[in-house]
Amino acid sequence: MERYRDETVHLRNALRDVQDERKRELREVVEGMEGQIERLNFRSEEAEKRAVDAEVFPLPPTEREDVDGCRDDWTRINGN
Repeated sequence: MERYRDETVHLRNALRDVQDERKRELREVVEGMEGQIERLNFRSEEAEKRAVDAEVFPLPPTEREDVDGCRDDWTRINGN
């Protein structure tokens, strides 16, 4: 009977160790994903600011013509 009790304790300890390791791994994954989300949120905010700036400060007509001409050239070359 003592043998089974020792075996049960050993198995419970092994199970707890495996569960603890999985919790650590999951925590690391979640923390990594949270960091990625924070970086993406920051990039999104920066892109929104640039978009607002682009709307508030549009290109002068002569520069806009240059951009449109480049876009037309690109479309002609690439067929898009």
